[in-house]
Amino acid sequence: MNPLINLWDWIGCNSGQLQTLLGIFAIALAIKAAAYAREQIKYAREQIQIANDQQAEDLRLTAFNLKLSVLTIVYECKELIYSIEHKHKKLEETFTQFANIFNLTINDKMPGSEYSFAEYIKNPLNELKSPKDVVNRLIEQLTNKDTSVSHKDLEMYLEHLIPIKGKIHSANEGYDRRVEDIQKIIDSIQSKYPHS
Repeated sequence: MNPLINLWDWIGCNSGQLQTLLGIFAIALAIKAAAYAREQIKYAREQIQIANDQQAEDLRLTAFNLKLSVLTIVYECKELIYSIEHKHKKLEETFTQFANIFNLTINDKMPGSEYSFAEYIKNPLNELKSPKDVVNRLIEQLTNKDTSVSHKDLEMYLEHLIPIKGKIHSANEGYDRRVEDIQKIIDSIQSKYPHS
């Protein structure tokens, strides 16, 4: 007989056992597929966690850079304010020494002006009061380790600091001009009275 006919007869006689074997094989494949799917889900969760950790690290780094930018601008502002205050003190001392020679006081009117010397000298300092307070509060808040500052707050600080720095820089330029103006007045008076 033909071997295929024998095989067919054998399959016919053992069909129940073959179905059972095929069912077991299908179950084994299904279990393996489920295990593989479980592995893939676990891998996907790990990748999501890694991505979340990376994003959190990026946000921390961005916040740190923002905080650093804000602090840099704040300290530049503070340095400009101290520079203006130092110029003010030095100019007052110089003017006072000069004024004593010519019997002038700091409250006398400037020649050709409606301002006294004191008002003219102190005017830029008045513009610095509010920015100085803001700068000092920001330094206190940003350097305090117990306070956490949000990303939005840092962005807002940065937006507000730029015009504040502009005002301080403007006040510094104004003070430099005042120093030049008063120096011209002093030179003018000295040229009129060279032996005083």
